[in-house]
Amino acid sequence: MEVFETACEYVVKGVASCLSCSRSSGHLEIRAASQVDLSSAVCLGLVEGVVGKVQLPSDVQWYLVVIRQKALVGTIPGGHKVYRISRVAVIPLSEVQPVDLEL
Repeated sequence: MEVFETACEYVVKGVASCLSCSRSSGHLEIRAASQVDLSSAVCLGLVEGVVGKVQLPSDVQWYLVVIRQKALVGTIPGGHKVYRISRVAVIPLSEVQPVDLEL
């Protein structure tokens, strides 16, 4: 999945859908990839998935937690792979320009 940044939102783009995250309110919305205009967006990099949105008790700001790296730990019956999260990135949901996220 790719992570894009615009002036008002972050967008995590999968094959068929996108997760839009408002930089001002933290509101999350899933939309079809065909409905999202990323022509003026900046690609920040690739991620393996999204953990969720968190807010620390001492902070009013929300953060989007994304999976930067995963490692295969095994398979379960049916051939389904099981992964562990190796690295995450924490993206502040604010209008301030983030530091390098190393995505």
